[in-house]
Formats: sequence, C-alpha cells, structure tokens
Amino acid sequence: MAIELKVLDLSYCANLRRTPDLSAFKSLEILNLESCYNLKEIHPSICYIKTLVHLNVSGCFQLEKLPARVGKMEESRELHCYDKLAQLPESIGSSESLTELYLSETYIKELPEFISYMEALETLDISSCCSLDCIPNSIGNLASLFVLDMAYSSLREIPNSIGKLQSLVELNLSATWITKLPESIGNLQNLRELNIEQTHVTELPSAIGKLAQLYRLKASHCRRLEGLPSSIGELVSLNELDLEGSGIRSFPEGISKLSSLRLLNVGECVNLQEVPEPFFSLTALERPLLIRDRDYPAIRIRVRKDTKWRLDECPLTTSSGTPSVATLSEEGDPLFDEATSAITPAVATSSEEGDPLFDEAKNPTIAKSSEEGDPPSLSLSL
Repeated sequence: MAIELKVLDLSYCANLRRTPDLSAFKSLEILNLESCYNLKEIHPSICYIKTLVHLNVSGCFQLEKLPARVGKMEESRELHCYDKLAQLPESIGSSESLTELYLSETYIKELPEFISYMEALETLDISSCCSLDCIPNSIGNLASLFVLDMAYSSLREIPNSIGKLQSLVELNLSATWITKLPESIGNLQNLRELNIEQTHVTELPSAIGKLAQLYRLKASHCRRLEGLPSSIGELVSLNELDLEGSGIRSFPEGISKLSSLRLLNVGECVNLQEVPEPFFSLTALERPLLIRDRDYPAIRIRVRKDTKWRLDECPLTTSSGTPSVATLSEEGDPLFDEATSAITPAVATSSEEGDPLFDEAKNPTIAKSSEEGDPPSLSLSL
C-alpha cells in the first residue's frame, strides 16, 4: 500500500516531532507537513523519493533546518518553507526542477547567490521576510521567473538587474521601504501587474511607459507619490489604475491616451488639485459619475448625462481657487438621488441647455444661492 501512496497529508499533527523513514513510499508526490507545530526534524529519506513534487513545511515553528540534500529531489516542483528558516540549504541551488519556492514569513536575511542557478524557477515568494533588506544582482539570471513577491519585506532597493527578468508577469513590492524604481523596469516586456502600494516611492520612472503589456498598476497609499510621468499614456494595455490615498496632485495630459483604462481609483487623494480636460475622454471607464460637494454646497456643477466614470472624494479647485471635495456618479443611479438630496443649497445643470439634473424651480433656496452667488462656483463640463 505504501508503494502506491501518492499523497500524504500530515498537516496540523500537533504531536508529530519527527517524520518517519519514508523511503518505502516509492510513488509519493505530495507531502504536506503544514502547521505541525512541534515538528523538529524531517527524516532525510524524503530526499531520495524520486517522485516527490510538493513539500510543504510552512508553519512548522520548531523546525530549525531542512535536510541537506533537499535540493537533490529529482522531480520536486514546489517547496513551502517554515517560519524559523534563516538559511537555505546549498543543495537548493542545484535543483533543476523546482518551479515554486515559498519563503514567506521566514527569518531569512538574504538570498544566497546560488539561487540564481535555479533556471526552472517560476515563482519566488519572499513576502513578509522582515529581516530581508536586499536581493542580489544575480536575481536577474532567473530567466523563467513569472512571479516575484517581495511584499512586506524590509527591502530598500531594487537592483537594475531586475530588468533582465523577461518572463516576469507579476511584481509585488507593496509595503516595502523602496523609494524608487530602476529605469530598467521598462525592459519587463511581459509584466502584467505592478504593485507598489504603501511604499515610499516619490516618482515613477519614465521608462514605465515601455510596459506595453501592463494591465494593472497599484500605487494606493503612496503618500510621497505626487505625480505621474507623461509616459503613463503609453500604457496601451492598462486596465486598472489604483491611486487611492496617494499624494497625487495632478494628472499629465498623456493620461487621455489610456484607451483601455476601465477602473480608476483616486479616492482619498486629498492633494489632488486639478484634472486636465483630456482626462474626461476616457470613455472605457466603467463607474458612473456624480458630483457632490460637501463643504461648498452651492457650487455650480455641469455634468453630461452620458458620463461613464467616477472620481471619489477628491479635492477639486473651484473657479475662485477654493478647494472642495467631490464624489461623482450619474443621474438615475441611487448614489445620485442620495447625493442630490444632500446638496442644500446647490445648483446642478447638465451641459445641455434645458436639461437640468434636478428641477431648480422646486427648490427656491437653490435658485436664490445661484442668483446671489455667495459661495464659490465650480464649472465642470464633461
């Protein structure tokens, strides 16, 4: 029976302290030891199981090291490491079959140079490695790498060699200590998702416009990011742009070229002061539009009924230069009804004469505020 067993799941076996000799399991493909909290040792026999593809020892808090020859497993594809791991066995570097290496939440302080020899590696997860503050230049040798996740690590700098990762599809740098991206990032021709959320990045390199395949750019809560390069308009495949809570102050004119942009999040962008007129030509945006001003209720708003985008709680500038906070949707949407009932007094008309968003005649307070012009007036034609 042991000879034919393909999957051995011992996860959450709290009393397991040492794995037995598994050399009899000639067909074993998956060995799951996840969260065996008291496991202290793995029998070296697993290194000689030629069929073993998947080994998971994550959450094994008492495990101090892996078998020295773990990298010699001929068919190994996935390795999920444990929390206390501080150093990788050198045999890992000689693995010709390992495609996924998960080191998340480990104590590892640096990636060894020999990791660059892992030519088959497709996924490298070093997220939440609090002691890891740099990665070697040799990481650029991982020609097959698809996913590189370094989120929530102590990483402070990205080497220029990252531009050599021609197969890279997803790069996650969120919540790291980086302040800039290298220009070489523009060489990542297959990159589909770039995540720099909650970093200290102050600007995006102009080379970012070369990422022709980029589908999703996440830069929310980048408080020091105040603007976007004009080359952002060259991201012809960009579908989602998340700038929520960032320090963004304005958009470059080139943003109007983002013809594929479907989702845009600029909520809580308290520094946003102006939006260029070409911005409103982004017809692919899915969220409808309504403007509600909370601080200056008598602001004059002009909104076309066919508007197809939304801008949430971002400061705009009135014609008199007075900042205001606006939330946007469209007529006929429940959000519109809620917002217009909250605007008292206010003036709102469509961009077409004789087609009001709501009837001014029914609210004399509105008409009065419009005539007297006491509060500042914002004219926004879409």
